[in-house]
Amino acid sequence: MGRIFTVVFNSDIATATTSVSEIFYYDWGQLPQGEYKVSFSFVSGIATLTNVYCANIFVDLGQDVSLATSNGKVIRSGYLGSLRYSSTGASSTLFASVNDNPPLYLMNRPSNNMVLIQVLSNSSTTGTDYSPVPASYTLCLSLELMD
Repeated sequence: MGRIFTVVFNSDIATATTSVSEIFYYDWGQLPQGEYKVSFSFVSGIATLTNVYCANIFVDLGQDVSLATSNGKVIRSGYLGSLRYSSTGASSTLFASVNDNPPLYLMNRPSNNMVLIQVLSNSSTTGTDYSPVPASYTLCLSLELMD
């Protein structure tokens, strides 16, 4: 097992006013160059969720991820994984544990210091913000440097 670096994104300190599409600054130069195995966990604050669509999280880490479509074109990059919801109605949360999604493998550390994180709906119009907007969230990335 290689060294593990943990990066936490807290939506309450991001630049945007909505928690489904926010920009963070993180200096990836703090991590050594090399190949990484990336897993994540996510939890949102309590919200009243009425959406029956899956929630997907997109973070551009430089990963090579392809989305299958009906016409064979890739329509979105940066897919990190899917989120689960605790229930619908009041007192619901979106969440994912490190075991809910397969890990990603990066050929090198991320390089874009302006990190866009989006929580999108898995509806027919891929790229739609998840609605209703969940309360604040914490996204924890675990980057394991592969030896």
